Amino acid sequence: MQISPASSFLRVDHLKTLPREVTEGFIVNYTNTIADPRIDAHFFDHLDAQRGFLGCAFHYIVKTNGTVELGRDPLTVSTRSKNHFVRATQIMIGVVGGLDHETGKASKTITKEQEAAVENLMRLFTDALGVPLAVSSYVSLSADELEQNHLDHLAAEEEEMLLEDAMNELERNKP
Repeated sequence: MQISPASSFLRVDHLKTLPREVTEGFIVNYTNTIADPRIDAHFFDHLDAQRGFLGCAFHYIVKTNGTVELGRDPLTVSTRSKNHFVRATQIMIGVVGGLDHETGKASKTITKEQEAAVENLMRLFTDALGVPLAVSSYVSLSADELEQNHLDHLAAEEEEMLLEDAMNELERNKP
């Protein structure tokens, strides 16, 4: 299995990120995009920075053809989850897709190549670390479960933005 570097420099290549002290598992999730072969780590570096993250939040991006790209140093903490424990202990794998191209609704879009790449990536890390790791996979959910997961994700992002705005307002109004 070959893991490719991103096609260009990413923000996390230049900015210091926190090291992850322990790895307890993987989170395999759709990227909540259409399954477009042009979507890569550089795309998420830009998109996640716009969302307020420090560059690409996924450690690995699995493209539609099964190519795996490095999104951030796998030994660092991700910014992807609101749950600090998850961010601090899990490797985040983003499988490009999850949204229907026509409707924009959540859809099971994983390709055979992506399934094989995710399996190989998890096996590689389990073998390298010498311990079994927990896997939380959201790419195997039904269409209804995917839609609910997508809606929950959007609501959480909105809630996070509102909280950040409130904190910034409090900071500005400090005496």
